[in-house]
Amino acid sequence: MKVLAVLIIVILGGVTIGFSQTQVEDTVVYDIVDSDAEFPKEYGFINQWIGENFEFIDKPKKSDIGLIYVKFCIELDGSVSKISIRKGISKNLDESVLKMMSKMPKWKPVMNNGKAVRSRFTLPIQISI
Repeated sequence: MKVLAVLIIVILGGVTIGFSQTQVEDTVVYDIVDSDAEFPKEYGFINQWIGENFEFIDKPKKSDIGLIYVKFCIELDGSVSKISIRKGISKNLDESVLKMMSKMPKWKPVMNNGKAVRSRFTLPIQISI
């Protein structure tokens, strides 16, 4: 049986979700900034990268559809860290998304007052089987 996963990314204007700064391990993480982080253009669009890199850990069920909200930080060097599922669908899909996100390439980091800063993103990913 062939399984087709369609992933659609909805990034509301490329902005982070949130309205404050958060202290994480003695380093400020910015939610509101001068310029947004950017997914690296050499990898195409983020939804293309996700579609090419997403793999199910176990065979999905027909009920494994909907939105998964994945939360992560973009570090000063653009690397992705502190990846977690904010709202999931199933253990299989949640773990599959976490595994994929851990392989994500470095982003162009957020800029605030002319320098790179850490930022937080929540990315909704639509899963269809």
